[in-house]
Amino acid sequence: MKIRTRLKLNTWFAMGVIALMMLSLTWTFREVSRMDRNENMASEMRKVAFEKILLRDDYLLLRGKQARMQWQAKSETMRRLLESAKEIFTGAADRAVLQEARQNFEATFSLFSTIIARPGPEEGTAGKKPAFDERESRLIGQIFLKTHAFQHNIDELYESAEKASRAARNRGVVLVIIFFVLGGGMAIVTNSFLTRRIVEKRLTTLHKGVMIIGGGNLDYRIAVEGDDELADLAGESNQMAVSLKESHTSIEILNREITERRQVEIILRETARLLEMTINSSPLTIIAVDHDDIVTVWNPAAERLFGWPQQEVIGHPLPILPDDKKDEFEKIRAIVDGKETAFIERSHRRKKDGSLVAVDISIAPITNAEGRIIGRMGILTDITERIRAEAALRETNERLSLALEVGNAGIWEWDLKDDEVRLDDRFHTMLGYTPGELPNTLPEWLSYHHPEDIPVWMPKAKAYLRGDSPFYESEHRIRNKAGTWSWVFTRGKLVNLIPTEPPEQFIGIAINVTESKRVEEEIRKLNAELEQRVVERTAQLEIANKELEAFAYSISHDLKAPLRAVDGYAQILIEDHAVRLDDEGRRVCEVITNNARRMGKLIDDLLAFSRTGRAEINPVSVDMATLANSIFFELTTPEERERIDFHVAPLPRAIGDPTLLRQVWMNLLGNAVKFSAKKERAVIEVGCAVTPPTTMATSVSSEIIKGKPAVVYFIRDNGAGFDMAYVGKLFAVFQRLHSAKEYEGTGVGLAIVQRIVQRHGGRIWAEGEPGKGAIFHFTLDEKA
Repeated sequence: MKIRTRLKLNTWFAMGVIALMMLSLTWTFREVSRMDRNENMASEMRKVAFEKILLRDDYLLLRGKQARMQWQAKSETMRRLLESAKEIFTGAADRAVLQEARQNFEATFSLFSTIIARPGPEEGTAGKKPAFDERESRLIGQIFLKTHAFQHNIDELYESAEKASRAARNRGVVLVIIFFVLGGGMAIVTNSFLTRRIVEKRLTTLHKGVMIIGGGNLDYRIAVEGDDELADLAGESNQMAVSLKESHTSIEILNREITERRQVEIILRETARLLEMTINSSPLTIIAVDHDDIVTVWNPAAERLFGWPQQEVIGHPLPILPDDKKDEFEKIRAIVDGKETAFIERSHRRKKDGSLVAVDISIAPITNAEGRIIGRMGILTDITERIRAEAALRETNERLSLALEVGNAGIWEWDLKDDEVRLDDRFHTMLGYTPGELPNTLPEWLSYHHPEDIPVWMPKAKAYLRGDSPFYESEHRIRNKAGTWSWVFTRGKLVNLIPTEPPEQFIGIAINVTESKRVEEEIRKLNAELEQRVVERTAQLEIANKELEAFAYSISHDLKAPLRAVDGYAQILIEDHAVRLDDEGRRVCEVITNNARRMGKLIDDLLAFSRTGRAEINPVSVDMATLANSIFFELTTPEERERIDFHVAPLPRAIGDPTLLRQVWMNLLGNAVKFSAKKERAVIEVGCAVTPPTTMATSVSSEIIKGKPAVVYFIRDNGAGFDMAYVGKLFAVFQRLHSAKEYEGTGVGLAIVQRIVQRHGGRIWAEGEPGKGAIFHFTLDEKA
């Protein structure tokens, strides 16, 4: 039997074994693929769960809108993954874990959605950390527990999938070994053993001859008898030896070229590896596309800048080009296709979230070995911060220039190393000189200073330069263009331009304060005149006060005496001559008596109003709550207190004159009791607040309280109230919003209250509604 036939039999045996191995491998591959799919699904779920945790923590820390939206998107992704997992995880244990994971996921989603729905601080802020109330803290704790349980479920699924994948691979290996070793291996070994015995001798002879020829003895010839393939191989080997002998030189050259090519290939592979490492580790954004603008290189810096991960971009069209930059892109393509490098400054490209980022772009062509352009590589630099810094610098320079212009100021610089002085254009203009006219050496510059001022400001400067003084500033005179002296205020500091060397630049600002000096002199003169006027006006005021006191005494004495006489005679008529008077006469006498007494009360109130404007204030700490309670009990009888609900909230102590403040509470509480007397159940409240408490629609303007944080005391009642259209008359003397028949009084009480509050540096205002009561607010200044 020919060797070819024996080898065919051996081949058929081998093919049978291979077929069995392929079947087993196919089955194994299917199982492994299924297990790998499960493992990849579990891995993806772990990744999304981890990203959700990061976004959740980001939102809880900053309450950012972007973090909330990304968390919701990741939640939807996780929900789709859980739905897909139901189809591929078929084991009972996996389905149980998956069911538990779905429950934990839904619980986490519901709890966190509750957190999102609650109002929080506005975005950006800039840096402020959000605070959580007790309910939010409990919800966050439950979220952490459910998230931990959900993560544990995903880890169990991943471990189960990984274990199943490993088991599938192990089964495949065992099957291959069984079929290969026990089946085909034994058949092949048996057939090979029989074949070996037949051809061993002939192969040995052939091998020996080939070794001799391969060793360089090209004159040796192999002697193998027969008509089989080995004999043919021996003849061909002998013929090859003849041919090799003829082409020995060509073989040596070929071997040398092969060796050199292998070395070049090694160098190219190493270079490609180093290039890939350089691109991936570069902080610059590096992107390459082929001739059809399909992305071939997308390094990690590009992922960070534009937001697309590498697997979403490689092999796809370039996604970063905005619609308004298509013409620019065509120009770049034309430049690069001409084998030149294109550079674009201050352009912009699109990010994954749709926003634009400012970039500088450098693009170069990629060519093959023949020099043909096969693509383009670009390096993009994010210049957003640089643009912001440039804008901030421009704004700062504009503000500085405007400040110097408005302040009539200039900048000076003293080079300590060379004793050179540099003055900017505004410094020249400030003194009337044209730019460049003033000297730049220190001795010449000193000649422009007033001789009396140099011994004053120079020691200050030297003390600062020695470190003996924390700062340098001075006011001195400099000769201006007109030849007169201008007062200049200067302030400066050392500037260290080179950190490794001592400071050599003394830089500062100078402001022309000549006009301020003139105004100060005028103010001093005016103050002297004002002090003299104050002395004169004080003397005049003392005389006026004495005259006012005499006038008040005259009113009290001269007006009250006739009133007492009228009241007395009316009483005599009623008591001694009642029998002679009819009903109308007695009524007229009572009217005379009542009006005389009312006139007396008006005079007393008017005198009290006058005294409140002249009384000296002796401020002390006053317990306002105790004062309000005591006055209420003083004003009311036990029967009245039975029908009045009186409430006094905790009140802070006030600084003021206790007698005058007592009059305030007396008048305000007296009005509250009087105007709520017709209510079946009266309610009077006393309290305080930082801002006025009110149930009315009217708000208190900032003009009333002048934007100052102050304690606002208030008295509220549910009595007669008043029409807000007449609130302007409320605190005027003798002005009444209710008739005397309804409620007695002279209309002076609130005017007295207003004067006392104003003398304490405070404000008083009121709000009301007819039939629904009124509320009076007042503030006091502690410095009054």
